[in-house]
Amino acid sequence: MGELAKIVVVVPTYNERENLPVLAGLLSDLNLPGLEMLVVDDNSPDGTGDVADELAKESPEKVGVLHRTVKDGLGRAYIAGITRALDEGADIIIQETDSPAAIQVAEERGVHAFGHASDMRKFAPNAQLTAVVYNWEPYYIERGQAVLDQTWMTHNVWWGLNKGMVEIAPYGPAMPADLAGEADRMKNAIIAGELHPFTGPIRNQAGELVLPEGKRMADEDLLRMDYYVQGIEGALPT
Repeated sequence: MGELAKIVVVVPTYNERENLPVLAGLLSDLNLPGLEMLVVDDNSPDGTGDVADELAKESPEKVGVLHRTVKDGLGRAYIAGITRALDEGADIIIQETDSPAAIQVAEERGVHAFGHASDMRKFAPNAQLTAVVYNWEPYYIERGQAVLDQTWMTHNVWWGLNKGMVEIAPYGPAMPADLAGEADRMKNAIIAGELHPFTGPIRNQAGELVLPEGKRMADEDLLRMDYYVQGIEGALPT
């Protein structure tokens, strides 16, 4: 049995006294072994740092706190938090922010990372394995033309790889060739309509069939999805 992964969720805060316990509870309800929330508080005047300290006192294995004395930007808060996570043994960075701060730390520390929202290779030419790229150009062109044609109306948009609204950045030098090839194969199959990640049979955690064999889940159903699929460990937050 391999060593359990350590997952550190870095949470920069400023005046989040009311929200922080809610987030801590939601993460705890996931019941994921090795999951820790690291709060990076920028001396919040509302006492967020004190709330974080209480949470850490109650659950030291689940909550860590890093106090900063000045508020000098979200990027620097992420840098401080990620640096500490790396000091404590993290070895790869996955981010959900469009700031390059996280991936720059990875470059400096010689660890791998994934970019988010844009291709961040210029900030981390060695660290970035790849990145999810959100390309709004096709959407704005289509919407702008609709305005000019006086046909614009509000509606849901479910564009992805096939429309070029979601892209995968070029792979970095550290990405193994076989994994890059497999990722490209799956990407091309999705674009061609040959592969849909949510194709039945799909069962929920209780083993109940929620999507019959061969049927593809509609985008609207994905949006309303309120269960974990079979094999996922953890519980939905309540």
